[in-house]
This record gives sequence, structure tokens and C-alpha cells, in this order.
Amino acid sequence: MKIGNLTIEQLSEGLFEIGRDGSIHKLNNRHLKRGRLRESGKLGIPNNPPVGIDPVLILKDDMKILLDTGLGIGLDNRGHSNSISNIRTNLEIFGLGPEDITHVVLSHLHYDHVAGITFNDGDLKTQPTLPNALCFVQKREWEYALSQVNRRDSQFGVTYELDELYRLVADERFVFIDQDFFRLAEGIDLIWTGGHTPGHQIVRLTSDDDVAYFLGDLVPNDLLLNTGATPLDEDTARTRQMKLTWLRRAWEEDAELLFYHSIYQKSGKLAKDKYRNYILQDNTRIKES
Repeated sequence: MKIGNLTIEQLSEGLFEIGRDGSIHKLNNRHLKRGRLRESGKLGIPNNPPVGIDPVLILKDDMKILLDTGLGIGLDNRGHSNSISNIRTNLEIFGLGPEDITHVVLSHLHYDHVAGITFNDGDLKTQPTLPNALCFVQKREWEYALSQVNRRDSQFGVTYELDELYRLVADERFVFIDQDFFRLAEGIDLIWTGGHTPGHQIVRLTSDDDVAYFLGDLVPNDLLLNTGATPLDEDTARTRQMKLTWLRRAWEEDAELLFYHSIYQKSGKLAKDKYRNYILQDNTRIKES
């Protein structure tokens, strides 16, 4: 996909089921029923919501940027699934290795978005999966994550598992952002939204007259375009406000949306149906004005 002079590739680790206790299991997509999932999506979050894990690769000049890093299943040498899709195997498809990545943007620090950033080597030592990359995250997200470690009484679903991140922070591989708007490079802006987590951020991409948004877990997939908030959001009022703001802007700009937890469609531009609900243009013949 091209956004002006930006090349965007959407990676995939596959489809997973997330339990209420935060456990994550690989799914066989042949067992998924599209109609049942779409009905569940309208209601919010089902008991064990199936989700895709889809980091985004951006190529800009000599910069190679990842938006979130996935679960990293199969990276740990202690695992038995070394052939499973992860950042390494995804990058190989595009002729890249982990050492080629220069920047990582983390929408937030929930386990399913950051676990792929490290692995344990043969000596069981934490190693960076992307040895030459700096990782950009909101400072308020890190501080909140520290306060939530080992707490599972306030919410269900995926939470914070920071043990493998401390090493990267100590080695100054993390850049903590304390601005609401941060320009990573020309045409690549990081924007604090909060809502899903206190330090959640999105990415706005612009080049020439093209615009794209990576909305992280503010809008994780197309099933939740018209859901104000879900039980997984820390601040449901802010989530609703931010979704209203950024979906309206994306629609006005005819922007491409890049979904991290896609089940069927990884990306698309917005249209509105006859009820003024957002849908993707691929699912409609007419974009209403």
C-alpha cells in the first residue's frame, strides 16, 4: 500500500482468542463464522473475542518503522513453535531482518501489542528482537503500566506484563513522550488519545494528499467502528470522545484506516450507510455526503 511516498505493509501473526483472564490462544480460522463474529462485534466484547494481531511496517527513506510488535510467539528459544508467524518471519517476507528496523511506535503497553519486542536467548537472557530500534511510547503510559503490574482486579482481558521491558528501558532503548502531539518524522505524527489506556496513542500518516491512521485499540477493527467503548477501555467516556473525533476526521479526509486487531479486513476507507453508521468503502457502493 502506498500513502504518498510512504510504503505501508500490514503484517500478521494470525488469529487468536483472548480469554477473560488474559490468556491468548491461536485460532484456526477455518472455525470462525463471519456472521457470529459480526453480531458479537455490535454488542461490544464477547466472552472470548477472536482477534487478529497485525503490526504495521512503514518504509520512509532510510527509516523502517514498526507500529506495535505483536505477540512474538515462537521467538522464545524455549518455545516449540519456532515456525509460527511473528515479527521475524513477517519481516523476511519483505527481505528485511530485525536489525533493519530503526523505530518502533507502541500504541500502548498491553501484552498483545508489545510482547514481540523481546525474546529470551539460549542463556534465558532478555534480548531485543529489534536490536537497532528506538521505541516510542507515551510517558504517562509507562507510569500507568508500572502502577498496574500484577493487578488483575480492575479489568479483564489482556493487561500489562513488563518483566521483559525493564531491560530495554535500562538500556535506554525507550523514548518516553511527554507531549500530546509528537512528530517522529515529516508526515508521521504520534497523537495521545488516552481512553483505552491512559497513555494510548495513535499515528497519523500524511504524504502528498494522502492520509492514513493507525488507531491502535481506539478502533481495533472494523467490527467496532460504531461501538462507543468496550469493557476493555479504562476511560469509556474519553474513548467515545476520541473515536468520534478521529473517525469523523478520517472520514472527512478520505483517510485509510489501518487495523491492528483485524479479523477480515486489515484496512479501508470510511463511508456511511443509510443509518449514518460508519462502514468501510469496500462494503458499500455509495459514499454518502
